[in-house]
Amino acid sequence: MIGFLSQVSGSITPSSPAPPSVSSTLKHTNSQEDSSRCSDNSSYEEPLSPISASSSLSRQRQRDMEMTGLHPHMNHTFLPSDPTKWNVEDVYEFIRSLPGCQEISEEFRAQEIDGQAMLLLKEDHLMSAMNIKLGPALKIYARISMLKDS
Repeated sequence: MIGFLSQVSGSITPSSPAPPSVSSTLKHTNSQEDSSRCSDNSSYEEPLSPISASSSLSRQRQRDMEMTGLHPHMNHTFLPSDPTKWNVEDVYEFIRSLPGCQEISEEFRAQEIDGQAMLLLKEDHLMSAMNIKLGPALKIYARISMLKDS
């Protein structure tokens, strides 16, 4: 067998080349693994990250909802389809469903804003009377405008 020494007339001579050391064997094995892992990446496609996959799905779902006349971020099983018929709790739930507006929704409830009042709101009302910052006020107003247009 390779690597065993044979005894010939009292002297020890290698019958084949000396066995490689354990560390050199490991290095050789690891370098083969590294090269096989990094070899042909031309056909390798990076899978979508969960974030980009979900945001892509979210955008598609929003487009589908808009095409069918549904409003994104709304729970349609609980909110009447006509916003003029919404009560204070319906408006609260609608505003609460908007990204980053959970705390702001409490102000809508405190001000007793129902569906009819919500549809009359302007950016100035949101910023001055309700003390909402410009960015969130514009986003809320844009969503309200979408409701009016549909």
